[in-house]
Amino acid sequence: MGSLRNGTERGLLHEEEKEELILMEQSQRFCMFPIRYPQIWEMYKKAQASFWTAKEVDLFLDFQHWETLSESEKHFKAKWALNWIQSSTSFAETLAFACVEGIFFSGSFCAIFWLKKGGMMPGLTFSNELISIDEGLRCDFACQLYSLLQKQLLYMAKISSHCA
Repeated sequence: MGSLRNGTERGLLHEEEKEELILMEQSQRFCMFPIRYPQIWEMYKKAQASFWTAKEVDLFLDFQHWETLSESEKHFKAKWALNWIQSSTSFAETLAFACVEGIFFSGSFCAIFWLKKGGMMPGLTFSNELISIDEGLRCDFACQLYSLLQKQLLYMAKISSHCA
């Protein structure tokens, strides 16, 4: 997705989004209290607890290991991600995508965990673990937001019922 999807960038809301309470502009939308959505507040607190910094990741050996990878191994993740990027979807579709993307994205993490199994690129594999945790939280958060939508997508009914 790659960017903040605000009204200015996206243009007008899709017709079905105009009635979504969670998407309506409110005069106090930048105020923390009162907390209107406790479940979203809890997701925020989980995300806050998982903050990490680049200083925690040692990339010393990664450059040497990177040089030993084939071109297809180097470009695997970027090519995969480009297939899933789309910017003209509705908020509901974007959330639905984020809910199921975690499942599809796990293959990308597995490719990097394979490097860890071989003892290669410890900085990359450690940062991959951190990012994997972040991705799991993002997926859970998208599912939580999606569950708050009044107008959900029919094809997502079964999938969203399994979201935490």
